[in-house]
Amino acid sequence: MTLREAHENEEYIIKEIQTNDEELNAFIEEYFAAIVNCDNVALQDMVTDASEYKTDALLKRKAEFITGYDNITVYTKAGLDEGSYVAFVVTNLSIVGVNSSPYDITTLYVLNGARGYLINNSTLSMDAKEYIEKVKGDKDIEKYLGISILGIIPKTESDRSKTKRKITV
Repeated sequence: MTLREAHENEEYIIKEIQTNDEELNAFIEEYFAAIVNCDNVALQDMVTDASEYKTDALLKRKAEFITGYDNITVYTKAGLDEGSYVAFVVTNLSIVGVNSSPYDITTLYVLNGARGYLINNSTLSMDAKEYIEKVKGDKDIEKYLGISILGIIPKTESDRSKTKRKITV
């Protein structure tokens, strides 16, 4: 049974979160580095809809406030289709004029195909949107990301010690 069939039949069994895919981790780090560096050309090759990054204007506006993504940790769950992932990227943001580094959790739908990894930044199907929402509520996701009904609960240092990366301007 495929994941899509399991999801449609509500028989999806939670699998262990994958956190050790170095190629995927490196790709996501490169993605965030390209955002920080306002590298719209690199971003066009990393997403399914390159038109979002046709110019760097949006990136430059964002860079006025966010200057870095620190302590990048990637948690993934298998996506609906083979070779796809729901990636939860936990970072500390470096924000202009702010002395602390607040947590940020970004959810990405990542495809792995002939061109390598791509972030699906186009409109997702209803099935994919529903699946992502379902995955967000999985107990293992709540455990690893510290998400609860009340909001984000900071993770301990030992929980995040597996992967520590820093990307700043």
